[in-house]
Amino acid sequence: MSTNHEFVPASPAFVGRVRNTTRLVGALSVLAVGIVMIGIAVSGFMLLPVAPASAIFTVFMGWLAGAFAICSALSLASGSSCVNTGAFNLTFARRTRSTLLFLAVASILPSGIALLILVATGISSGGLSPAAAVCLVLVLCPFVVSMIDMMVGRRLLDPNKVVVGPYGTPQR
Repeated sequence: MSTNHEFVPASPAFVGRVRNTTRLVGALSVLAVGIVMIGIAVSGFMLLPVAPASAIFTVFMGWLAGAFAICSALSLASGSSCVNTGAFNLTFARRTRSTLLFLAVASILPSGIALLILVATGISSGGLSPAAAVCLVLVLCPFVVSMIDMMVGRRLLDPNKVVVGPYGTPQR
């Protein structure tokens, strides 16, 4: 498989900023989504006596959204490989940005379905229980994390915002 990679020279400050920010935000996103997924499971377990079918389905959809968010965080963290000493890989940056956009959009569906199920269960049972309210907030968190990852990645890995290095075109 042959790939053509486009490289542009990049300043050391730009390379450092991309590496540090993508790794930090990616790692924090993985940690946050892991905690949220545990919270979704616990709040779903608390909903089991009230509405077993909707609790199980909500946990499943919340974890599916969480899986998309973890993939988004890992994709952002891998964005640090778009830069190396003195160069910015445009091809890999474009792919990473597209992947982040896809994963942010993909996390909307399971989060939205889980949200609708919780609201419908709350309406049919005469109100949201505290566990349902907590679960309602938690199922939206993977989508929010995916959106943050996408916005950070799209801003940092923008080929139009590469700060050119002082040495010209790198030799490959």
